[in-house]
Amino acid sequence: GPVDPCYPFDPCERNFGAWEIGVRYEDFRTSSDAFDFGIATGRSHITAITGGLIWWPTKATKFMFNYVYTDFHGDLTLSDITVDQEQVLLLRAQYNY
Repeated sequence: GPVDPCYPFDPCERNFGAWEIGVRYEDFRTSSDAFDFGIATGRSHITAITGGLIWWPTKATKFMFNYVYTDFHGDLTLSDITVDQEQVLLLRAQYNY
């Protein structure tokens, strides 16, 4: 269920809700058979690190911020695009009623 902050957001009272911090590490390995369909070519080892912050100003409202860094350990080609790493910033707002 949703987090219920002990001190909901009220800047006049210097209350800033609840905060969550998270970190995740991922390590993905596959055999070369995964590339036999011709959809992508490249590496069979990928690692990713995610850092996240969630802010619950009130029980009904939350804002999520995630940054993901993915390392393909060399070139990965999908269609005509070749990359060796990617960086993603994900933002989400949610209101529960």
